[in-house]
Amino acid sequence: MDEWLDTMIKKLLYMVVCVLFTHTTLAQTLTGKVVDETNQPLPYVHVKSEQGNTLTNYNGEYGLNITDSCTITFSFIGFKKQTIKTGKGVLNVVMVTEAQTIGEVTVKSKKNNASETVLLLERKKLVGIESSIGGMEMSKKGISNAEDGLKKLTSITFSNSRLNVRGLDDRYNQITLNGIPIPSNNSDRKNIDLSILPLSVIDNIKVKKTYSSEQWSNVAGAQINITTPNVRKHFTVNYKGSFNTLTPTPNSSLNISFGNNKLKKFGLLVNFNLNQDNQNTNGVIRLANKQGNSILDYNFTEKLQQLTPSAIMVLDFNHKDLEVSNTTLFINQNSKSYRTTLGSHFDYNTDLFTIRITPTNHNLFTEQIKFELKKDKFEIRGIGGLSLVNSGENGRNQFVYLYDGNYQFNNVDKLDNHFFWSQNKESRINLGLTGKYHIRKTLHEFGYSYMITNNYFNYQQEYYDLLGVNNENVSVDPNNPFMFINGENSESFWVNNPASEVNGVIRNHSGYYKSDFNNDKIDLSFGSRFEKIYQLVEYKDQLSPVFTKYSILDNFEILPYLNVKYKITNKLQLRGSGAVTTIRPRFREMTPFIYTEVFAGSKIQGNPNLINSTVYNGDLNLEFYPSKTEIVSFTMYYKLIKNPIEKVNVATASGRLETYQNSLQSMVYGGEFDFKKSIKNFKFDFNSSYLYSNITTSENTSSSVVVTNINRPLQGSSKFMTNFDVFYMINKNNNIGIVYNYVGTKLNSVGVFGLGDIYQTPQHFVNMVYNINKDKFVMSFRINNLFNTEYKLQQMTDIGLITTNSYRTGQEFSVRFGYKL
Repeated sequence: MDEWLDTMIKKLLYMVVCVLFTHTTLAQTLTGKVVDETNQPLPYVHVKSEQGNTLTNYNGEYGLNITDSCTITFSFIGFKKQTIKTGKGVLNVVMVTEAQTIGEVTVKSKKNNASETVLLLERKKLVGIESSIGGMEMSKKGISNAEDGLKKLTSITFSNSRLNVRGLDDRYNQITLNGIPIPSNNSDRKNIDLSILPLSVIDNIKVKKTYSSEQWSNVAGAQINITTPNVRKHFTVNYKGSFNTLTPTPNSSLNISFGNNKLKKFGLLVNFNLNQDNQNTNGVIRLANKQGNSILDYNFTEKLQQLTPSAIMVLDFNHKDLEVSNTTLFINQNSKSYRTTLGSHFDYNTDLFTIRITPTNHNLFTEQIKFELKKDKFEIRGIGGLSLVNSGENGRNQFVYLYDGNYQFNNVDKLDNHFFWSQNKESRINLGLTGKYHIRKTLHEFGYSYMITNNYFNYQQEYYDLLGVNNENVSVDPNNPFMFINGENSESFWVNNPASEVNGVIRNHSGYYKSDFNNDKIDLSFGSRFEKIYQLVEYKDQLSPVFTKYSILDNFEILPYLNVKYKITNKLQLRGSGAVTTIRPRFREMTPFIYTEVFAGSKIQGNPNLINSTVYNGDLNLEFYPSKTEIVSFTMYYKLIKNPIEKVNVATASGRLETYQNSLQSMVYGGEFDFKKSIKNFKFDFNSSYLYSNITTSENTSSSVVVTNINRPLQGSSKFMTNFDVFYMINKNNNIGIVYNYVGTKLNSVGVFGLGDIYQTPQHFVNMVYNINKDKFVMSFRINNLFNTEYKLQQMTDIGLITTNSYRTGQEFSVRFGYKL
């Protein structure tokens, strides 16, 4: 097996060298260029013949191998199909725009929703403001999951896989799958960890930054909708192998996909993906006081192993005016972290050494069914969904040692030496029914939605009293603690805490109306959503668990919106938007349950007195489309949030405690710039954003707030962000590109007791990509994080900046090859 693999790698490398240095291409016997009526090139036009099929490249060019004369068909969304009989040579084609309105005649099953061009055309037609990235662009840029894809879009960053859009963190954003809110795989987060959604289950990702009433309202930053692939006839196998400069164990992924839309009236898509990821990290963790003296000073190493199988199946049915589809998605992420820390702690005369092994499992199952019935000017759509989440830590074990040349168990805080199990379960049911009716130039839409969510969280912990072990042993082996632990010299105890169990339920009844008016110059969309929300959290009293308590929010909300688009010319348009939305607290945030997430971490307690936040949104956008593949866009936005929910530090007798409270208000405003341009064989993609944010924290709380800066930026917000990539089309089969991402300084955590706030330093990421397509085979070569960018946190003290955390993740080299039929 190893000899075969070595031989294959040598052959692949030899092929790459030949392509790189000779740029040889296949000799096409029929070539040409496809343009529109204004002589602009049309990429991704379908060119079909009896002897072969292809697509035009970015410059509208194509090539086919034909042996004699044949009939060639050219087809593209929004243009009349052309059929031409020809022989060998050169054939240039001018595509003519369809006379009918494209919105009335588009057949979804024929659209390539993963195409950059199609997504750009859809963006132009929208009244609201949206950015998107398709599966084809993600593949070209070496992107393997949804999180990395979103990082390429304007004003989007991540902090520990927590989504941040326009300076608004995870709680202000909403992730949907095919339009239905998808639950989180972690009870401490509102949204799912997007890094576990592989490219193979993604047709496109759309980021809707303005609100309209058909959307679920629990959003202020953006709604991120992930669309699963359409059914089409295909068979593909892809394998990716990679290695990291800091991790000796290689990574790999395998994807197999099969689809057939020719099964009479049925279509079937089956996609299986298996990822194996390994990541080693080395770094430092520090905590300093206001004077700059070290309180904690640790070096750490972490080895993370992840195995993530996932599968998706789509079954659809089409008959005349009726379309029905069923989507099943399953993801199972198994990970194991082996983390060690060594360093000083202000409470101890010796160093502390800790080994923490954390196995976790995250399961997500989603089943969706939807139908669409179109008849003349009337349209009915229905959708239903069931989502199940089961996640937790499966026997995390941690042992803390005093180290002075010898190792002994730290028996001062007995809970530090423990085994820990946690479980988070969530079930969610969504139902929706929508009706649409066209009257002349106006579309009336009305609908009803229902969602019920049930949550459950609990934990168990076994800890040890190891004083007897220390008395018997001068030194122990930290890698084999149970060699020294037995029933005679130690005791184990179970934390039996009835108050650890939390149950929650959310019921949402929603109705909405919207109206879309279109004419030659102005598109207008307005309406309102009406939501009846009942949210209940059930928990045991912390002091007297025999008593059950309840936190309840029961609200009726009216949420209006208005979106306007003025078409200055066919290529230049101006948009304006205004809306009111709401943000609700999560069930864990409403429970007065105290827990500690990590070793030596802060204690966290919920607050049953939280109320909803109200958000006032405003956007202004100017867009220019030089061609069907190019865009220049500038956007200004403003958001005012009343009663925002923030995590704050409070002073207590037991030390530092974090809780949640409604602050007075927060404000965010900024600007965004997007630019896509093609020049000959080069394609440029650039976006940048500037953001200002501020939050005013209330001092009128039940506990004294001890944050250093009451007026400060929002956590996770960065003033400057930039993405830039340039690709060169060597020929229609090969392209090479450089992808660059910059994230400026951003607030990581809030300082307390006079300590300065902690900020993440700017980060620059550079990736290189080389793609090859030859007949039915594809190959890609990538280098990610070319300069091995450092992650660093810094805090201001009286003696200057102190680094509180830093590490590097290494450079990644990967090769992918696949077969498509």
